Amino acid sequence: FYLKFTNTNTQLGDLMNNINKIEFFDNFSCIGDKCNFTCCQGWKIAIDDITYTKWKSRLPHSVIKKTTWRVSAKDKSSTKYIKLNKKNQCPFLEADGLCDLITNYGEDFLSTTCQTFPRQENIFQQVSELSLSFACPSVVDLLNTLNAPLAFIKEGVNLKEHDLPLGKKINLTMLNIIQNHSFTLKNRLMIIFYFLLSISKELVVSHKQFLLFNDQDYLNSLSQLWEDQPRESYHSWRELNELFLDITLHYKKESCYKPHLIPIVKHAETSSFELFNDNISAFNETFSQWNLLIENYLVASIFASCISDDIDEIIMSYQIILTEYLMIKYSSFLYYTLNKELMDYKSLQNFIVIYSRIIGYNTDGIIEFWEDSFDKSIWEPSYTLLLLQTLTK
Repeated sequence: FYLKFTNTNTQLGDLMNNINKIEFFDNFSCIGDKCNFTCCQGWKIAIDDITYTKWKSRLPHSVIKKTTWRVSAKDKSSTKYIKLNKKNQCPFLEADGLCDLITNYGEDFLSTTCQTFPRQENIFQQVSELSLSFACPSVVDLLNTLNAPLAFIKEGVNLKEHDLPLGKKINLTMLNIIQNHSFTLKNRLMIIFYFLLSISKELVVSHKQFLLFNDQDYLNSLSQLWEDQPRESYHSWRELNELFLDITLHYKKESCYKPHLIPIVKHAETSSFELFNDNISAFNETFSQWNLLIENYLVASIFASCISDDIDEIIMSYQIILTEYLMIKYSSFLYYTLNKELMDYKSLQNFIVIYSRIIGYNTDGIIEFWEDSFDKSIWEPSYTLLLLQTLTK
């Protein structure tokens, strides 16, 4: 899978007077060789044309030879990538964890991707929205410092609601719902999914649709609807377990993921519904100490990823987030039943980073998996509820 950014500005938000960002955005700094999950391993890194031209004209030929260029067959723009070495690492990664390019030539020789990651930017109507990717462990560390629901910092002029593009109106409604603590997390996630499906069926999305999903009485009725649904514990466990084994299949043996995935994959392969049923309540109770961290992870992910003029794209981005969340939670359950204890923060951090990488940065592969499994890329509400109903309170 590929690490690629299309923004060509190294300093995100520089050209914008109006900025909206997650509250800890400015606190991020790369810890370099101290990082336990280097971003120089596990994915092919895109090289923008300006950087590639600079390398060819100003770097010694011996340096250029260290890497093999390839063009992705799936990328119609013929983007160039660094091909990783046999250790699945960037060839410029030194043994001490530092970057050969920075050490010998300076940061100006890094590609836009390397200079930007894990920073993310969405731009609409002269507003720059800034966030951070949880594929970086330092970002998870920042998230874990919060002792309250995630907030956003706005700089400049706030646009009136009627001036916002449709995609941003949808995004704001999703954020309002996920941070509405009148409902369980499961029901909030289901309300968001139902909201997106409702919007997708409208030829013209009216203001009434947004008012409806901001009406507490209406949301109460939806929440009760899912509370009244019978719990299918066995089918829920079976689907989660199969999904976990499918997603980890091609990654469990990669060196950077192997220590974290192999033990729980082996556990899942011999797991049973009885084990799940006997332990899920106790697990959910003990896992509750991480509820704020997980909720803020979901809020930040929705803010960063679920914004587009294409409703189906928003739905699929949301499904990606749900899949990441479910794999983080189910992996935590497997860890809990395997080790007879709740994982520590470091182990949870590792799972967040792993699934942010193998799912969040492999969207094409995940969507293809859905299409092969269901003959379409958008889930049925019943399937979404099935996945959520036993693992999420």
